Amino acid sequence: MPEIKYILCPVDFSKCSQRALDYAVGMASLLGAELHLVHAYVDPVASIPFGRTNTWPPAAVPEEVAAATKERAQEVQKLQALCEKHGVTNTVREVEGEPRSVICKIAKDDNADLIIMGTHGRTGAARALIGSVAERVVGTAPCAVLTVP
Repeated sequence: MPEIKYILCPVDFSKCSQRALDYAVGMASLLGAELHLVHAYVDPVASIPFGRTNTWPPAAVPEEVAAATKERAQEVQKLQALCEKHGVTNTVREVEGEPRSVICKIAKDDNADLIIMGTHGRTGAARALIGSVAERVVGTAPCAVLTVP
């Protein structure tokens, strides 16, 4: 088995991503590997639901953007605390961009040995319309990928 010294774990703060992080923390601890977390997100303005601001195109409400930024920062602090609690060396990065591209680029640039990520388990129409980030990462990642349902 190849030596695993660098594990990349994408997080989106969902329950599914938390389960994957639990695996990643355990595996990093067991193997003595570094754990690198990445949260890829889209532009906060682009993620504001249509019609919410009653303008076209939708305008960013500064309070909503600030609230989203603050919430992300709080979630990142929780992730760091979890890793520290288990004695796992970690870094947390927030990167704006399409998640599959961000995850695969970081894995390639940093020579990751393993990606551990959650799958949301979408099926049927939701999967056809939205697609699966995990499935696309598995198909394009430069290293092994462990998916956690």
